[in-house]
Amino acid sequence: MNEEIPPVSQALTTNVIGLSLEQMIYLWVESKKKRTGSDGTEKMYNYAMQSFRDTLGVGGLDLDCDPVAVALVAQSWASTPQQESYAGKQVSQSTFNQRLAIISSFYRFARKRRFLLIENPIMMLDRAKIEEYAHAEAMDIEELKEALNTIDRTTLTGKRDYALLSTTVHTGRRAAEIAAMQWKDLKIKHTKSKAYVIVHFPHLKGGKTRTDELEAETSSALLAYLYEFYGTQLGQMSPDAPIWVSLATNTRGHQLTPRSLEYICKKQLGESKFHMLRSTFAFAMEEAGAKVSDIQYKLAHESLATTGRYLAKLKSSKNSQAKKLEEMFGIKGSDTREEEEGEEHQC
Repeated sequence: MNEEIPPVSQALTTNVIGLSLEQMIYLWVESKKKRTGSDGTEKMYNYAMQSFRDTLGVGGLDLDCDPVAVALVAQSWASTPQQESYAGKQVSQSTFNQRLAIISSFYRFARKRRFLLIENPIMMLDRAKIEEYAHAEAMDIEELKEALNTIDRTTLTGKRDYALLSTTVHTGRRAAEIAAMQWKDLKIKHTKSKAYVIVHFPHLKGGKTRTDELEAETSSALLAYLYEFYGTQLGQMSPDAPIWVSLATNTRGHQLTPRSLEYICKKQLGESKFHMLRSTFAFAMEEAGAKVSDIQYKLAHESLATTGRYLAKLKSSKNSQAKKLEEMFGIKGSDTREEEEGEEHQC
């Protein structure tokens, strides 16, 4: 008598601890949130997992089912837009990889703690190949300098925006890291004639931390903004008081979001990509003579090779031999070319 074959939807394993999948997911998300210190991480991971489980459920599957079947669903799910308005279109390669990375993170977490003993199905899939730092671009240093100098610092908004953008190009931090700055992250060091602000960033990408001492002029700009907004309260501020606040009537005093920083960047510098300031910081550091190892540490990159590729991409449009090539080919601009007497041809 043949033994009945169980349906594919049947879970392949049970864990000795007896946790439900919901409990495993909760513990996994909490571990990620604790590591990054970001509420956005919790929201992103929960949303991705719920979406993936919903897709699995259509075929009667769940996270603890046949890894091959789960992998096939993951391949389709990761490449399908989540919004109906984008139906029929392909997601970007980076989005595809990020979705798979999130689900794979859950399986690594569950397997390490022996919650699940099945193979990580995401390991069966190939990630999309993307050009590293394909969109990395730095602003022209002189243009950035001019744009900063045109900010009206007689107003509170101007003081805030100038201090915010100056702090960013001084430290090279990401939008989320700048937006999250709080009073407890700042330490003011006084000398005989100047004050220096030391900023601690406790939650960088990858669980890293960094501390940056701002130079005197940047420190002065930041303190001028803080003194004008908080006034005499500055010495008695709550440790959790935000550094960068909204000045709009209905949200005055609320902490700015990374999206708000992009708006400020667009308004004051003409560029909506806030990350471009980080790229500009890296490029300017190298132009100023910094070693790649110093830039690597400041950017919190994992390796020198990563920083090297990043800098190479930022300089990819530059050609140190371009001037010589122009001279070799005898290329002349219209303003340096003498007009020939009696033009022979007209177009």
